[in-house]
Amino acid sequence: FTTPPTGTFRGKPLRLRSKLIPPNGKVMKCPPTSVSITYSVDKSDIDSYGKITKLVTDMVMDRQVGNTMGLSGIAAAAVVAGNPPGMLELYPPFVAVERFFARPMKPILDNDEDGATNLPPFPSSVMIQLAKGVTASYFGIDDADLLANEFAYIDQLLGPLDKDKYLQLFSSKYNIRDGIPNIDYQLQNYRVDAYNPYRVWVDTRPRGLRISEIGDFKLPKDVSSSMYR
Repeated sequence: FTTPPTGTFRGKPLRLRSKLIPPNGKVMKCPPTSVSITYSVDKSDIDSYGKITKLVTDMVMDRQVGNTMGLSGIAAAAVVAGNPPGMLELYPPFVAVERFFARPMKPILDNDEDGATNLPPFPSSVMIQLAKGVTASYFGIDDADLLANEFAYIDQLLGPLDKDKYLQLFSSKYNIRDGIPNIDYQLQNYRVDAYNPYRVWVDTRPRGLRISEIGDFKLPKDVSSSMYR
C-alpha cells in the first residue's frame, strides 16, 4: 500500500547520531512511500504460519513531493529537525556529486500537486485507461505527444528530467529495449491515488533476457546473455 506520512515535530527530543535535537514545531510532509507486508504460508511451521515474515517501508515513490528533500522515515525526521543527512550518506558517490552541482529540485508541498481541488478530473476507469495508454507507448517514448510540455521524469536516482532530456536519454542512449528486446514490465494493479486523484499508480516487476549493452553498461566479459528480473 501507499502512504504519505505527515506529522509535527513537537513531542520528545529526536536522537540523531550523537545529538539530541529538541522539538521545533515544524510540520513534516513526506513523499508518497510504498509499504509491503509479507506473511508466512508455510503450514508446516505452525508457530510462523500467518505471521509477518518481512516488512518493507519507506520506499519513496516521488522524491519531488513534500518538504523532506525526497526522504522518508528517520532521514525525513532529520531534515525537519534541521539536521539533514549528507548526500554521501544517502546516495552512491556519482549520484551525490551530480546532485550537489545540480539545480535544486523544486518541492511540491501539497497533495494536490497542481494546486487543484481534490475532485477527480475523470472517473477512475478513464484515468486508468489513460495510464494504460502511456505504459503501452513505452512510457511515452513511442508517442511523445502523450507527454505535457512541463513533463518531468523522476526515479530513485535520476531526475527530475524535462521532456526533451527524458526522450533523448531513454530513446537512444539508454534504450532498455536495445539490450533487452523481450522485456516484460508485468504491469498490474493500476489504481488512482487515494490522496491525489490526478495520479495513477501501477505495480511492475520487469523481466527479460539481456543480450547486449544498454548505453555504457556492457555485459560482463565472456557472458553472451543474462536474465534480468
